[in-house]
Amino acid sequence: MSEVSILPADESHKLTIANLLQYYLYDFSEFEPSEMNDDGSFDYPYLDFYWRDPGRSAYLIYHREELAGFALVHQEKDPNNGEEFLDLTEFFIVRSLRRQKLGMDAAIKLWNQLPGLWHIKVLSSNKVAQAFWKHVISSYRDERYELSITDGEFCFQFMSG
Repeated sequence: MSEVSILPADESHKLTIANLLQYYLYDFSEFEPSEMNDDGSFDYPYLDFYWRDPGRSAYLIYHREELAGFALVHQEKDPNNGEEFLDLTEFFIVRSLRRQKLGMDAAIKLWNQLPGLWHIKVLSSNKVAQAFWKHVISSYRDERYELSITDGEFCFQFMSG
């Protein structure tokens, strides 16, 4: 694996994640329209919950001790069967570090740190993300995962740890 580390982000890192979220939301606006504010920023209304809700956690991703991205995780319950799972709600690697296996290594390190059932949701319009997650999850789980498509979203489900 590359020289990647995943560190929990406490509230003192909120501004760092908020700044990175601007790049993420800009990239994401290609697939899901979101209005830019008059000051040129994008809103992410859930960020504060990652330090208030015990079922949510934020992580910073580093490559060779340099900030490289973030991951936001939400522990949820399936409304149909009550089964708990971890939802990788947001995952971002800065553009200059993409296509170097950094994202793959970061995702795998995160899954190994947080064993359990995972759901990775991807918009059907985001073909690059679909290919990325299919490759990463297939490599990690030797093709052992479930895939469902609902309401314009692909959902990869698998066990980690």
